[in-house]
Amino acid sequence: MFTEYRIDRSSRITWVCRNWDESTTRNGATRLTSASVIGRRLWDFVSGRDTREYLEALFHWSRGHDVPLHIAYRCDMPDEERYYRMSVCSTGPDEVGVSHRLLQRIAAPDPPQFSSHDGQESSARCSVCCRYKIGDTWVDPYRTGQHMRMSGPFTVCGECRNTALETIRLSLSADISKRQGPHSP
Repeated sequence: MFTEYRIDRSSRITWVCRNWDESTTRNGATRLTSASVIGRRLWDFVSGRDTREYLEALFHWSRGHDVPLHIAYRCDMPDEERYYRMSVCSTGPDEVGVSHRLLQRIAAPDPPQFSSHDGQESSARCSVCCRYKIGDTWVDPYRTGQHMRMSGPFTVCGECRNTALETIRLSLSADISKRQGPHSP
């Protein structure tokens, strides 16, 4: 599965790929048709201030560099883990292209149960790795089989922030090398 969209400098969606409607229907998001998202700000569809700031930082960096960023993330369904790669690159002076490629699906033989009223209470959920914060620990419910009660906001955990910063650092090094050319010291 592959989806792609472009946003302008004000984070307004300007274009989506041909298979957008098929993909949103397959993922149960039938209200998010291409006609309903083009022209709207991406932030209308993003939950959590920290998640928005994380994405804004990736988009901002991409606007000024010729090297794409590739970020691994999860977007799980209740009965399966789904691993994706998001690629972000400049597609023009005022536009960023964002693509999402499904890398792996793992069916959960005994999926965790999620509820708004029963189970281990979570104070936050990471939008990147899909782990839940229980006390001071980030827990993957697919690894522990815990019954989770979702009560906290979407955020980005420290580990995922650090991974993104390292990805930006490596991409910056690649961008500098590209600009210097093959004959630079």
